[in-house]
Amino acid sequence: MRKILSCIRFAVILMLAVSMLLPVSPNVRAAETESGLAGGDGASGTTAVLLSNGETPLTPLWQVGNQDNSSAEFAAEYANGIDSVSIPADSGTWSSISKGLKGDANGTLDISFNLPEIPEYGVQFSFKVLDASNAIPQLAVFTNGMMSGLIQITGLNNGQVTLENTWKQTYKLYIPKEQLRPGENELQLKLDRGLYADVAAPGYDGDKYLWFVWDYFKLDALTAPAAEPVHGRYVHLGTTLMNRSFKYDENSLRHLAPLTKWMGVAYSGNWMRVAYWSDTVSEWKPQGRNYLLALRELNLQPMLGFLGGNWRTNPSLAQGVIPAELRDYYRNFVAEYGDLYEYMEVNNEPGVFDWPQQTILATARLLDEERRTNDQPYLKIVAPGWAYWPYKGIPDGWERDAEQRRPIEEIADITNGHSYGGTGVQPVPGGALYENLRVYPDANEGFGKEMAMSEAGANDNHADNTKYGTYAYRFAAAFDRELRGDIGYADHIMQHAAFFYDNVDFGLFDSQVDWSTHRYEDTQAVSANANEPGETRLKTFRRLAAAYATHGSPLTYEILNKVELTGKKAYFRGVDTSALGTSTVGANADKLLLSFVNFEQTPVTMRVSVTMPEQGQYAGERFGPGETYDEAHSWVNLSTGPALELEVTLGAGETVQYILDKYEGAPPKAPENAAANAVGYNEIALTWDMPAGVTNATEVRIYRNGQSEPVMTVPGMLNFFHDRAVTPNTEYSYRLEAVNEFGETSPLTAPVSAVTPVLPVTPPAEGDPTKFEAEATQFAAPLVAVNRAGASGGKAVEQTHRGSLTILGYSSASGGDYTLTVAYASQEEAKKNVLVNGTKAATITLPATGGWMGTYAEKKFTIRLQAGYNNIEIANAGGGSNIDYFRLEEGPYEGEARWHPVEHDDEAILYSGFATADNGVSHVSGTPGSTASLYFNGTGIRWRSDIRADMGSAEVYVDGELRGTVNIAEAGLEGEDKEVFRLDGLENGLHRIDIVVKEGKVMVHGFEYEGAEASLPVPQADMIVTEVGWNIVTDGGEPADHETPQVGDALIFWAKVKNVGARPTPLNATTGAGTITGGAFSVNGGTVSWSDTYANVIAPGEEVLLTAGGSAQGTPQWIVPAAGEYQLSFLVNDIKRYPEMNRDNNTGTATLLIGS
Repeated sequence: MRKILSCIRFAVILMLAVSMLLPVSPNVRAAETESGLAGGDGASGTTAVLLSNGETPLTPLWQVGNQDNSSAEFAAEYANGIDSVSIPADSGTWSSISKGLKGDANGTLDISFNLPEIPEYGVQFSFKVLDASNAIPQLAVFTNGMMSGLIQITGLNNGQVTLENTWKQTYKLYIPKEQLRPGENELQLKLDRGLYADVAAPGYDGDKYLWFVWDYFKLDALTAPAAEPVHGRYVHLGTTLMNRSFKYDENSLRHLAPLTKWMGVAYSGNWMRVAYWSDTVSEWKPQGRNYLLALRELNLQPMLGFLGGNWRTNPSLAQGVIPAELRDYYRNFVAEYGDLYEYMEVNNEPGVFDWPQQTILATARLLDEERRTNDQPYLKIVAPGWAYWPYKGIPDGWERDAEQRRPIEEIADITNGHSYGGTGVQPVPGGALYENLRVYPDANEGFGKEMAMSEAGANDNHADNTKYGTYAYRFAAAFDRELRGDIGYADHIMQHAAFFYDNVDFGLFDSQVDWSTHRYEDTQAVSANANEPGETRLKTFRRLAAAYATHGSPLTYEILNKVELTGKKAYFRGVDTSALGTSTVGANADKLLLSFVNFEQTPVTMRVSVTMPEQGQYAGERFGPGETYDEAHSWVNLSTGPALELEVTLGAGETVQYILDKYEGAPPKAPENAAANAVGYNEIALTWDMPAGVTNATEVRIYRNGQSEPVMTVPGMLNFFHDRAVTPNTEYSYRLEAVNEFGETSPLTAPVSAVTPVLPVTPPAEGDPTKFEAEATQFAAPLVAVNRAGASGGKAVEQTHRGSLTILGYSSASGGDYTLTVAYASQEEAKKNVLVNGTKAATITLPATGGWMGTYAEKKFTIRLQAGYNNIEIANAGGGSNIDYFRLEEGPYEGEARWHPVEHDDEAILYSGFATADNGVSHVSGTPGSTASLYFNGTGIRWRSDIRADMGSAEVYVDGELRGTVNIAEAGLEGEDKEVFRLDGLENGLHRIDIVVKEGKVMVHGFEYEGAEASLPVPQADMIVTEVGWNIVTDGGEPADHETPQVGDALIFWAKVKNVGARPTPLNATTGAGTITGGAFSVNGGTVSWSDTYANVIAPGEEVLLTAGGSAQGTPQWIVPAAGEYQLSFLVNDIKRYPEMNRDNNTGTATLLIGS
């Protein structure tokens, strides 16, 4: 009864407080119960009271502004200086309050208000944004001096583009009662420049880009315990974590739990992208169910994809008809895995990968139809991971057409999009926010539906716009701004990817590892760029995950060193994940997550007292600073009473997170029935069982040969390990121990041992000890040997973009440098890592040969071998190629030049006006102006012809320069197939010879070129950059009144490009125009803008001008950050819209000097 009376008394007092604080205005609802975010996804707490929509009930305290999607009641201009509002603020005073905040005007707003009594469950501050800068302003909120949150505000407005739609979003912030006091209180709203902005940088004016406009702002009292300490928006963060190309195998499983905990996303219901494509079944199926079970144990929600490239060209699907075979495949898929996932992504980047629109629509229909009748009625359909690609697909460019996407979106429960380096908020076609607002323009709040972002991130070339003052850390700032922007508008964000290297690094972790031998403890975080050591993408990800994507009911806490932290952006977030409840597919958690986050540019120390659910011992894991897992991780065991006091010192931008559970001391029992079996010269298989009834073993550590560190740690759900870090003909001994969630270990097992057999040897080709047919090497599925008539042994190994080939046991008497020859065919450029005895020796590039089969080209490289036996592995590092054979020859490859013949009928010779001679042994022409042209790589060229008295004359051009006029009749002694022209001493590289008929009969019997390469380049376009420069412009884009760039100037870059190839740039078959020729501008290695609108065919020899037209922020302007020297570069055809003869000549550079 006392408790009931107390609640009644508080309600009366609260009602009185409301009547005192609310402005007298008919537009404000006095004392009506509203609702605030409770935790999403059906979150519930044991003491929380929730409305039917799953949100915590609220009672209004005060509101400023009308909820009418208009800022008209506020001042039209921003105030100058610190703004202030005293509550109650009658509607008659609102016209003196700014319509929002702007960094260079009124970057701070102080709100004073009175609380007769502190609301028992805290309060929620909220405001609705109608328009904002796409600089992603951050709003720091301080309650009585203590940081309550840092809200990420997303906008689409760059101040230069007229927007048809703006992003409208209500942002909410939970403020615990411990930050409030009876009587006078102050909320301070302060625009924050971000971790990487340097206000002291010369010419800094980044504050003017930090602004937003609001509809209203208000404060509500929670009338029940909060189920979620909402921090702006309820968002999920996750990633894709797999072994190379879609291998969700035991190696991926080993890394899953440790690394998602290190990242800060485990146990909070966050999303993980899982690609179980139908054309990669062999790579994920063996452990496919275990991987999903492991995600469930971590309370991570998988978003699956199932439709693989094997269905891309299916004619029925392309007509919108669902084949019975696909429906059967999907039904079997659901039967096997449907109980472990709730979300299915329709497809991935359909335009990029050339999918028909009707195929994607039919797939969405399939998912919708099947969930109505199968055992998965809870399935949520996620729209494809849109890249909004401007070309490709059927019809061409459909992915960028909102009306083509609309019928697919109408079926999807959740929309989707991709964003890299800030492109998602560029206010032009192709940006995720811009494009989705074209489909959902009328939503009053957000899109009116949830949004997944199945790929987001940055690579080591993505650089932040210098106008924000982040030049010193522009690469780290680009990743930071990308993820912050995503948090402001997307609901389920998946960074791409935890491990991902594709010529440039996108990953959080170093991916250049051998997954079969790599220990998760040794995993290394990678810097956002090599020039910014210490600022890793993982550091940024952890900071944002801890602050915005740890979920559950809030734990009561108090800051103990308030004086030191007054006005500091030091954020604490404690949640009880058990309040999230159990998901549709049985995922839940019972962890307490205590996160300390420093958003300051200098170190801070935080002393916090947290009230734990019970008194006693809590134990678990702590993740702090460190660039390897081992450095960052430690086990902890803490006593509470029930208050737990923690002191943490955080460096700038650092995060510390505790993952705790009530300690239940019961060390696990040791594994049983351990056995070791040598299954190959380089592999020992270990197996074991866990004792019956043992469920508390989360890991098993495996020790080899008495070493103190485990050779591997595997998850408790597995009972096997394949040790591939062994050598032939050697005995190995192993002992195992189990580990529980508190770090306690079992006794070691008795040792088990095995002896590896002797090393097998890959046989050379018959009669040639230097040659090794690809099909004779060691490889595994999906690589496959295929009969090919053009291959030297009648076979070639294909599908190499998903694995490796190994020459086993190659014997070298003394070691040293060897020449490795690779014979291959490829439609695209490919890269391969060459590993010698498990250590990477080189990364090699295999240029496109013009096709996947037919003529196999040779490419030579130098590698170093050790004395004795060598295993030489050629592993995929990007792109595909079909391998015919390898050759190993002692001595380094020095590019020894040889003369290589080119017969008259070789398809590499480009004829105009010539015809095959009657005897079939040459090409001839008697028409002036007729041409015969050949591209070659090398240093010399010869032209061969018959020499007879009736022959005419021709001009010879090399690289466009006239090198002589040949009178064939007088070129030498009369005879057949004679040299009539020769040029030596050319710079080694790509050249072109043109024979132009002047008069009489001219013959081409053939050519010879001097070079190291035995194969000729495929005749295609070949773009080079001839000049790079800039224009100085005003903020409005008009030409500036001076010609020499200065600090603070806005520059728009341009480049002249020329087609020096054999063919024009290709046509776009659908539009009839040319395929776009674009490119990226970089300053000191960081991409700053691009050109992507030139859509004319560029003929051989033609030069055109490309001007920057966009960037990740939408504007093409680059602001000069400081005096000094800058290297400007332009990479033409940067995203490889069409193949070229030479990809090594696509970059041009210029030096930009800025005086002090």
